[in-house]
Amino acid sequence: MKNATRRGLIRVYRVVTIGIALTLSVASLTACGRDVANGLNRLLAMKPPYPDTDTHLMFAVSSIGGFQPIHWIDNDHALFAGYEIVKSKDSLRWDHLSNSDPGIYILDTKANTFVRYAPLTQHFRMCFNRGYLFYNTAEANDNEPLAFRAGPLGSEQPVVTNERYGHMAEQRRCQGWPGEESPDKHPTELIFPLDPKDGYIRIAYWDDPNEPGINEATQHEKVELIQPSGNVLALPIERKEMEASEASYSAYLDAYVIIPRTPRGAPFHVYAGWPKEELVPIYVLKHDGTVTTVQLPAGLPQISAVYATDAGWVLGSNATTGNSRQAGAWLIKDGKPQKLFEHLVTAMGVSPDGCKLAYAFNSYNPMLVDTVHVMKLCAKASVGAAP
Repeated sequence: MKNATRRGLIRVYRVVTIGIALTLSVASLTACGRDVANGLNRLLAMKPPYPDTDTHLMFAVSSIGGFQPIHWIDNDHALFAGYEIVKSKDSLRWDHLSNSDPGIYILDTKANTFVRYAPLTQHFRMCFNRGYLFYNTAEANDNEPLAFRAGPLGSEQPVVTNERYGHMAEQRRCQGWPGEESPDKHPTELIFPLDPKDGYIRIAYWDDPNEPGINEATQHEKVELIQPSGNVLALPIERKEMEASEASYSAYLDAYVIIPRTPRGAPFHVYAGWPKEELVPIYVLKHDGTVTTVQLPAGLPQISAVYATDAGWVLGSNATTGNSRQAGAWLIKDGKPQKLFEHLVTAMGVSPDGCKLAYAFNSYNPMLVDTVHVMKLCAKASVGAAP
């Protein structure tokens, strides 16, 4: 009887001990907050296969939304919209941290230092294209337009206009629209502006401007390159492949990279990702209009962006079924994908020499501070250590 009582007391003691331990653990996790979340993330996160430096700058997503580029001025300096993590003036904040107002930052990747180049509004627009910068510096109200600045980097001037949307001409200039061209002059077409010396890509729409779109009968017709001379070249790319795509310039290739959003054989107007059993074609458009096709391996997630680098093709993906670790970036090396990092890719950009990859990601966790990183992809690159 005494032994049974003793065993019972031992069981109760063990249960109480475990309960106290669990309670203390939960309390400890709650008290630690951000530090614990960051610690768990570091514990679970994969180690990048290449040297990776945290810049300690947060990336800021523009009001346009969607996947964002990180721009490169040269092989060592990147430009992007971001925030600094600063000490909060609010004494009630449990973490004592806050974000600065958004701004344009220039990052020196060799020294891992940065300068705040210009302030931005909370709902900002920004474009940087071949050395030309466009951004807004004041919030809009009912009576005055936004205050914009535009011009070559380092020589931007205020955009003077009396019209509410008078800044659009400078924005189109930064985006690469040739001369006086604008979307308003092409109501029945979808236009992809390139460098003015190369012209633009045109997708012919229906004849009725009130119902723009590619119809099922013409979805397999070729898109056209309209050269500055007026010459029209039919490209080996179908309309349906580019309707929801874009043509991005690669300084490393000195060419344009086009990602088709849907296979040619997919049902009309279906953009449900790439079939796992099909190779993914990437189109590379040269200045003279020639197009080469690069085949990426089958089974890749839905691609948000593709960049040519000195180490191979790098692709970023936001595709996930709820676990952000399923997304991330991959390096295609020797025809095989190698994962570089996890989570949803917010922004990416590659240096002109193809040796450095700047990126930001979203881990779905509001407790974590997601900052811009720079990854060194080849031996000749120089990346500063984290401060």
